[in-house]
Amino acid sequence: MWTIVILNALLLLAGLGVWRGKISVKFILPLLQGIHGTMGITTPSPEQIRSAVAVWIVLLLAICDVLYAMYLYVF
Repeated sequence: MWTIVILNALLLLAGLGVWRGKISVKFILPLLQGIHGTMGITTPSPEQIRSAVAVWIVLLLAICDVLYAMYLYVF
């Protein structure tokens, strides 16, 4: 349980840092390009990178939380 809470807190802090400009986009850009390249979708423009990273972090949180809830209550 504490692991999921810590993961959520770290990802939310990372998302907030990217959104506010505290974490450099140059640090995140190769990861974002790799994710988009793997899925075969176009990489966002430089103006859209911050919002795209925020969307990816929110989606990752949602997926991890739903899987954890399913693990606890369904299986």
